[in-house]
Amino acid sequence: SEDGYRLGSMVNRIRQSHKKNTLSEEHIKELTSLGFVWDVLEKSWEKGFTNLQAYREEHGDCSVPKDFVTNDGYALGVWVNSLRGRKKKLTEENVKKLDSIGFSWNILTDAWEKGFAHLQAYKEEYGDCLVPSSFITKDSYNLGMWVGSQRQKKKSLDPNRLERLNTLSFI
Repeated sequence: SEDGYRLGSMVNRIRQSHKKNTLSEEHIKELTSLGFVWDVLEKSWEKGFTNLQAYREEHGDCSVPKDFVTNDGYALGVWVNSLRGRKKKLTEENVKKLDSIGFSWNILTDAWEKGFAHLQAYKEEYGDCLVPSSFITKDSYNLGMWVGSQRQKKKSLDPNRLERLNTLSFI
C-alpha cells in the first residue's frame, strides 16, 4: 500500500495459517464476515464456472470462442481454453460439474462430429454426399468447406473417420 504496509504478504500469511489450522475460530469468523477469500483458486474456479453456465444458457453450448469476454470484462474464452489443458489437475468434482453442463474437452473432435452430423443430414435430404463447395446449411454451417477439407485430408484422415464417411458413400 502507499504507507509501505505489505498487505499481500499479510493476506498470504493468514491463508497459510488457516491451512495449518493455527488461526483461532474468532479470527476465522471475523475474516469470513468481512468476505475474506480463503481459497483464491476455488474463488476463481467458481467465477469461471458461473460465467460458463451463463454462456451455455444464452448460446446453448459450451463452445466459447478463445477471445470471448463477458459483458463485465471476464475473459471466459481464455478460462475455458485453459481448462482443456489442465483436466488432470482439476478436482474430480469440478470435472463432473463441467461434464454435467456438456463441456467439450476436445474441440477438434467436436468440430468433426458437428460436420459429420451435417453431412448425414445433407445425405438424408439430397440422397448423396455431393455437397457443393459453397453450400451452407440452414443453421449457417459451412458444410461445403468441411466436405472439401475432408477430401483434402483423405490420406491423413483418422481411419475410423474415413470408415464413417465411407458408410455414407462419401466420394
